[in-house]
Amino acid sequence: MLYLVSNVLQKAAERLRGSIIIERHEKELCAQARIIPGRLCINTAQVTMGKGREDDLPVIHVKSKAEWDKFRFESGSELIFVDFWATWCAPCRVMSPAYVQLAKDHPGVKFLKVEVNELQEVATQENIMSVPTFRVYKGGRAHDEFVGASKQHLEAFIEGHVNTLVPEGLAVTAQ
Repeated sequence: MLYLVSNVLQKAAERLRGSIIIERHEKELCAQARIIPGRLCINTAQVTMGKGREDDLPVIHVKSKAEWDKFRFESGSELIFVDFWATWCAPCRVMSPAYVQLAKDHPGVKFLKVEVNELQEVATQENIMSVPTFRVYKGGRAHDEFVGASKQHLEAFIEGHVNTLVPEGLAVTAQ
């Protein structure tokens, strides 16, 4: 499926078709066209080339308020990490690979991404004032948040919450 807005984007997509490697001299054009290796994204339209969609496989991209409500309120006691981000936000793009890697490292935990421009109603409801904002939810409630673009802080934030989980059925006893 190919959805293009302009000839410039079409030419960029043609140069990348079949390849997920972007050469150095192409990076500026790709950044302007919002091309991610293996994928061309223009707002909600996207071109899938090669195996691009697999790169974000463990992360669920929330596409509607109804989908958001389902994840948030039907999660029960499981942890859900959410990355509130924007396509125009450079720090958000810098943090995305680290967030995806953390999702891969913790396959038993849900990791979501909410694009605040696409889901303004959700961003307003959740009182998102800055991006990137990372939140952890449990039982439908926000428990903690981290705002900023520090990969080390994001890792500590996620690891800290994941490590506090006690698997069901295990009793914790003091000695």
